[in-house]
Amino acid sequence: MEAFFETRCKTKQSAKQHLNVIKNISKKLDFNNEQEFISKFNEVKNLLDTYSATTRQKYATIIRMFLDYLNLKQDVHTKHVQKYNSISARAQTPNPRPRPVKGPDTTVYKKEKEEKGERKIIEEPEKVERSARNSKHTLSPDIIEQIETITPTFRDIKGNLLDPGTICLYKSNIKAIAKRYTPPQSNLNFLVKEPEKGIEVRNALKVQTRKAY
Repeated sequence: MEAFFETRCKTKQSAKQHLNVIKNISKKLDFNNEQEFISKFNEVKNLLDTYSATTRQKYATIIRMFLDYLNLKQDVHTKHVQKYNSISARAQTPNPRPRPVKGPDTTVYKKEKEEKGERKIIEEPEKVERSARNSKHTLSPDIIEQIETITPTFRDIKGNLLDPGTICLYKSNIKAIAKRYTPPQSNLNFLVKEPEKGIEVRNALKVQTRKAY
């Protein structure tokens, strides 16, 4: 198992940490074999729920990686990859982070200044809103979960699964489109139900960004 993690992690130290996570969870749940991460999924999930969101996301990601080591049937592998990806996705901090409710606006937009005996009014420049992306939009946990569970199943024209770097790029692009979409959505169904609006959002971008999306 250690050799497996060494092929999937950048350093031996990281591989050892991943291995220790699997061993510690197995010990806490009194597992007798590695297949119990599948057969006793609910017990694993309940244990992960006792950890902080950051730890829960990290551990779920490691277990999802560990599934590739197990000799599972394709349908069982796919099903549990989605389950652990779902746990990881729901533990993520919303992007962007929700902003606290603002109090009453007490900003002074005009300042009075005495200069050479004359009274002058100096106006602050108006704030320019960024129209390309609505930064106030917070992606819902449902959308994050959909993106995290669907994108790993994407394949190229030859039917091969995409490499992690390409999947990461797809995730970022889908999230960016969702943030720009008005009104904010609770799932990705709008990409299919309202393709015209999605195209409008895409066409409003710069050429290079539009090509990437």
